[in-house]
Amino acid sequence: MALYCGIYQALKLGLDQDPVWFYRSDSQVVIDAVNKGYVKKDKYKLYLDKALALIPWQVDLFAKWVAEKDNQGADQVARQALHHQGQVEKFEG
Repeated sequence: MALYCGIYQALKLGLDQDPVWFYRSDSQVVIDAVNKGYVKKDKYKLYLDKALALIPWQVDLFAKWVAEKDNQGADQVARQALHHQGQVEKFEG
């Protein structure tokens, strides 16, 4: 669930900056969900739908899987930001 919250927060912060947007993650499941626009497990559907709803039609989003060993720096930065923020936005369902 945290990974879907992460894509939502990233999109929320970044989409107004550029019409071409690159999202990289070491979660193959999340990348597949973003690229296909659906998830198999219903419990994640709300999170993915909220994230994808943020993408205006004029924005191109490219999601790519990155091996965990190649993503450790980004993972550490994300963990620090979440720790500093103190909480992750909650979704209402």
